[in-house]
Amino acid sequence: SRMIVLLLAAPLLLSLVSAKSKCVDGMDNVLKMHDMFQGKKDIVFEDFILLTYDNLKRPSCAGKGKGKVVLPGYYKFASGKIRVKKEVPMVGATNLNFNLEKNSMFIGVVCKNGQSNNAFVGDDLCNVDLFSLASPAAFKQFQKEGVKDILELPGDWGEMKPMIRQDNPYVEYFKILQGEWKVSVALTMAGSSFAGVNIGDGWIDVSTEDA
Repeated sequence: SRMIVLLLAAPLLLSLVSAKSKCVDGMDNVLKMHDMFQGKKDIVFEDFILLTYDNLKRPSCAGKGKGKVVLPGYYKFASGKIRVKKEVPMVGATNLNFNLEKNSMFIGVVCKNGQSNNAFVGDDLCNVDLFSLASPAAFKQFQKEGVKDILELPGDWGEMKPMIRQDNPYVEYFKILQGEWKVSVALTMAGSSFAGVNIGDGWIDVSTEDA
């Protein structure tokens, strides 16, 4: 009868759905990063691929071949090269200027060129001192001309690291980040950009729940 056929077919259908929804590490949890200035600045980002994981270190996907950022969660780099076309001496204030936009008619652009575009967000969240994250000595390897493969550099670029530490006291506030975002960041020195990167292809899915 039709009922028997459906019962026999059910396991096969479930296995097909499971296979389609499975998030394969290194294939589906991928966020590509593109040079923000299309190679026109002194430092160029090439072939950068970021892999995303949830808070249990499982691959995290928003769909086939598209990584999903989970907060708190983890990430690691699968590949990436930094091409230095011209020596860049680190002099003057060196900052990370963020562009952040949420796919929401109520929020929209939060940061633009390192400045806040939202009454509830200060400029200090859109513009970060690069040397507050690492010492100037850590960037010496990026000041000489040539191509650097990040997986061959000190700093364990290929190791899994937390997006946000689990014990971060502000984790609860990150729930407002859930949704779709466009993210890019420019490196500036004395107010002038010398490198930058766009993260993802268009909108990035951000979740604050376990995948």
